[in-house]
Amino acid sequence: MQGEGEPGPNGGPTGDLYVVLDVKEHPYFERRGADLYCTIPSALPKRAWASSCKFPGLGSEEKLKIPEGTQSGAVFRVRGKGLADPHGGGKGDLYYHVRVLTPTKLTRDQRKLIEQLGTR
Repeated sequence: MQGEGEPGPNGGPTGDLYVVLDVKEHPYFERRGADLYCTIPSALPKRAWASSCKFPGLGSEEKLKIPEGTQSGAVFRVRGKGLADPHGGGKGDLYYHVRVLTPTKLTRDQRKLIEQLGTR
């Protein structure tokens, strides 16, 4: 900020004020311009059928319907729920990226069920 710093030596003009901000990363969101991105970890069985779920939003929760058979890597957009565009272009969008979690340890019964699903 020009002229808002400390006074100069021997009555000289005031200097400039520099403000340095460190922005802490958010635990859920990644910012890209005015858009926000959020990764949703989801259990495999939940993606086999359609469901409506609440996910974190900016200041409130967002209800999102995830269609049956949604694959890992799918991205859903919620228009106008991102950040205000600093250049005056309205609000950005909120994107949810679905990441299906694959179980790492299965019981014998669970393994049989998954094998049965794979043969259909």
